[in-house]
Amino acid sequence: MGWYFYSIIAAIILAVNFLLIKKVGLSGLPVNVLILYMWGIASIILLGYHLFSKQSLAISKPLIMIVIFAALTALAGNYFLNKAVYESPNPGYATAVASLQILIVVISSFFIFGSDLTIQKFIGAMLVLVGVFLLGT
Repeated sequence: MGWYFYSIIAAIILAVNFLLIKKVGLSGLPVNVLILYMWGIASIILLGYHLFSKQSLAISKPLIMIVIFAALTALAGNYFLNKAVYESPNPGYATAVASLQILIVVISSFFIFGSDLTIQKFIGAMLVLVGVFLLGT
């Protein structure tokens, strides 16, 4: 299917996710409790999937630190994004502003991984920046 299709599916699923997060936020449940439940449930589901698929859970030593750092940044990013969704008048505003990550990832990937960065892709990333600015005013 390809990365573009998977990205569209992820966008739809995550849109539902953020609407549900906003609904939970309106109930008064603290964001850290929400994240604990969400990640706990997700961990159980993933463990079941891996046991069923019989995939190895082994990881090489050089990757351990990267995976630990990825987990910490995912936790921190999710905490602050969910907090923003809780407090924003519209969860779409918070998720749109958080999409500033697109610009950071596109430019960083050019330098770190040698990914292509055409004028068209750079302009697309800059339009995200303009959108973030407009939402903040």
